[in-house]
Amino acid sequence: MTLSSSLLAEHFSSFRPPAGWWRIADRSTSELCRAICRRPKTNKKGAAFFSAHNLVTILLQESATVRKLTIEASETWKTGELFQTRPTVQTDLTHGTRFLDWRAVCGKATAAEARDLRVVLHGWTDEFTPIDGLSQKARVHKYGVVLVSLVNLPLRLRHYADFILMLVLYNCRLMPSAPLQIPAGFCTRKAVSLR
Repeated sequence: MTLSSSLLAEHFSSFRPPAGWWRIADRSTSELCRAICRRPKTNKKGAAFFSAHNLVTILLQESATVRKLTIEASETWKTGELFQTRPTVQTDLTHGTRFLDWRAVCGKATAAEARDLRVVLHGWTDEFTPIDGLSQKARVHKYGVVLVSLVNLPLRLRHYADFILMLVLYNCRLMPSAPLQIPAGFCTRKAVSLR
């Protein structure tokens, strides 16, 4: 059976991008943030890094609930009412003295900081083996991750799988000393489309 070139051209025409596809791609990437994997300059197969700012922006863009709760928490923290208070019952890390004495998060916002979005991340590390742990290759395939969750979310939502962000994925054999520099919190003044 032979296929004519006109038949092939007709078949593959549906896979061609429309005429102004680059404009659509440019517009969508300027409005929506996407996670871009960064690799270390040495040992590129050993780890993958993701920007905390990009991941938080994506989460805020894609989930209206997270966006609403994050903005509410940020506005509450910016009032300064929680700064250096001491609650009688501590049920969350937001009730601890280190958090409540943190001026950049709980301090009263100045006029220049009035439109800032205060985001706090809680990070931890974990390791996993994607194959049978009893096999001889278990150490070769052992991976570590640096995970963070948004402290802006209530405790009941904070550790849902949908809201946990992975900052680093690394092979334990290739990168024995895992990078543990976890950003604890940041305020953003970047123009971010939160739709």
